[in-house]
Amino acid sequence: NLYPLYNGNVAFNPKTRPNLHYPFYVNPKKNNSNDFYEISLNKNDGWIEVYPVVSKKEGISRVWRWGKPKSQENINTEIVGYKTESGEFRVMQKSRLTGKVIRSVQDDKEVSSRRGTSEFEILIPGKIFPFPKPTELIRRFTSISTWDGDIILDFFSGSSATAHAIMRLNAEDGGTRRHIMVQLPEPCDEKSEAFKSGFKNIAEIGKERVRLAGNKIRTELVGKLAEELNGSEEHESLKARLDSLDIGFRVLKIDSSNITDVYYQPDEVTQDGLALQVDNLKQDRKPEDLLFQVLLDWGVDLALPITEETILKHRVFSVADNALTACFDTGLDEAFVKELAKRQPLRAVFRDSGYASDSVKINFEQIFKALSPHTEIKTL
Repeated sequence: NLYPLYNGNVAFNPKTRPNLHYPFYVNPKKNNSNDFYEISLNKNDGWIEVYPVVSKKEGISRVWRWGKPKSQENINTEIVGYKTESGEFRVMQKSRLTGKVIRSVQDDKEVSSRRGTSEFEILIPGKIFPFPKPTELIRRFTSISTWDGDIILDFFSGSSATAHAIMRLNAEDGGTRRHIMVQLPEPCDEKSEAFKSGFKNIAEIGKERVRLAGNKIRTELVGKLAEELNGSEEHESLKARLDSLDIGFRVLKIDSSNITDVYYQPDEVTQDGLALQVDNLKQDRKPEDLLFQVLLDWGVDLALPITEETILKHRVFSVADNALTACFDTGLDEAFVKELAKRQPLRAVFRDSGYASDSVKINFEQIFKALSPHTEIKTL
């Protein structure tokens, strides 16, 4: 089976992973012995330059799943050139099978419950969490059942041993697997060591472990890099793995909609309730809450990088560079709308009550049509 070498997650792009964006060169003369084409990392006369494809939905260039050292090691064996029916050249991985065989019974010390407790207490000393799973056990199962860019979901994450294991595995093989940890905020007993250490619920324990484990894994990788001679094959491999290692994480909580219920029958509307018809957003919600609702509504990846800046005194969020721009401030005037439209975002979102006047509200769509006609606009 053939599998594309590019990373399907646009959160990994030339700006966030520059070391994974480089060209291959494909010999357009077909190898008669098979359906593949010879590829090289070196430029040759007459050979076709091939970069990762551009996402049609987001318009963002993708990157390779492998860094140059790993690609060079597997070139024309595990990865090959391929020509699509439309005549485009691609770089493909010949098989997703790893060839690894795992024993039916895992009974060695590396996967014992005692080992799980020991590695947890290295990060958070004390009897904070009973019987955490050993990360080596999860790492083994994950290494044979997932591939670069896959998402691993743990619906009962507890101490987040799964997240720890995924970060370990990515550090080892340069993978870009992601994890979603789901945990109810189950209260810690007030008499427990966890509560005495400041953890009010189990979810807080998991978050702290992910943070500490990620820092520890990165520090260990930096230490190994320092031990290798600069320019050596192992040094380049470690450097590529360090460059691709992502230990960041985002914490999201389930809540009710940010939109108030304004769909009453006419005879049920009270004088006090008229204000809800002007601004239908709940007063206790932060701009970040509104932003993530928009991401969910639009089906945008919640893990994409988000930056914040101030434009003409207004707070503006930008998701994945220019994929989505949002401003939930009030008092937006035409000067601000023009400045934002000049940036030509793929999508833009505002709050319905955010405009300085009715004329601005009427004109802002026309401003975008003139300066950024391809921008999709949404109003909360």
